[in-house]
Amino acid sequence: MNRQAIRQHLQQIAGLFKAGDFGKPALTHAQQVPGTADMTRLKDRIAYHYEDTPLGGRVRIVTRDAVALAAVHAFLHFQIADHQTEDSGVVQQSSAAGRTMQGMGPGMMTMHGGQDAGGMAQMRGIHELFANHDRMTRTVTNLPDGIRTITESNDPQVATLITDHVASSRKQVETGIDPGLPIESPALRAIYANYDQIVTTVEATEKGVLVVQTSTDAQVVAALQQHAAEVTEFINDGMAAMHKAMMKNGGMMQRGMHDGMMGNAPPGQTPNPR
Repeated sequence: MNRQAIRQHLQQIAGLFKAGDFGKPALTHAQQVPGTADMTRLKDRIAYHYEDTPLGGRVRIVTRDAVALAAVHAFLHFQIADHQTEDSGVVQQSSAAGRTMQGMGPGMMTMHGGQDAGGMAQMRGIHELFANHDRMTRTVTNLPDGIRTITESNDPQVATLITDHVASSRKQVETGIDPGLPIESPALRAIYANYDQIVTTVEATEKGVLVVQTSTDAQVVAALQQHAAEVTEFINDGMAAMHKAMMKNGGMMQRGMHDGMMGNAPPGQTPNPR
């Protein structure tokens, strides 16, 4: 990722937050993020200052209002805890600007596009699946023209989560509209882009679902097989795999953000702001 992409990304973040728009953090975390209600209500009392740095950029969140400051702290501390960045969330004092929170310190923020209700609901379902990953089993068979997967659980509620997620994902893919989820990989984006070249069959099992996806295009077959392997990793590793995917996808700002450096996005792509 180049410096210009980083700078454009951070300027967009600053603009959205200045407008009181925190829908993107809500999408990523599948909930209203702590502090954002007050940050929206008190948006006129909070300033977001974008600054270039030698290696990229940063955004400082500045306020003199005690309630707004507490909200900013809650927002950033939630980010630190949820993404396990180990940041300190240090507050800087400035006599000129009032109390200041360095809001874009190392790894504090995750950004991703899309904040529609469908995407929010899909992320909630994905979070539930990640939380119950150790209650699921999965087998994947690579076929000459695609994949065959069986995903199941002995827990009836988790089995329902699996079947519901497969149904919603299938419907989403068949529209060809990429929802822009924070954990998307290049393989999944390729599946959305080539939805009309994929044939999907779904069969309910006693404890979950069997899915077969095939294509006559070799590159699409490769994408299907890669994504199937990624889903298996999600089930094996749970939330750790989720955070790893977000960082690979450019959806997470890694440590060192104070120098303007960000996570790895696909070559030539700007990370999607959440």
